[in-house]
Amino acid sequence: LARLASDREGFKMHIATGQARPMPKYHEIGCPQYAGMRVILNGEVNAFMQHLASQHYAIVYGDLKEEIVELCQQLSIRPVVS
Repeated sequence: LARLASDREGFKMHIATGQARPMPKYHEIGCPQYAGMRVILNGEVNAFMQHLASQHYAIVYGDLKEEIVELCQQLSIRPVVS
């Protein structure tokens, strides 16, 4: 999971890893079921929530944490790993 955000200190990238799990089926009247997944975080949920930047995060399959941290360093973006 990754989310680019900004604060008083400049740009930051919130980065976390975890496992994707299917969403339980549900039915909402008049609405199709949207694409989604549950994510079981590898780290502590409270640590993730302390840095939560939005309800929208980019998700990729595979562990690309080190590559994203390296990219952040090259672009002068503060990586925040939780």
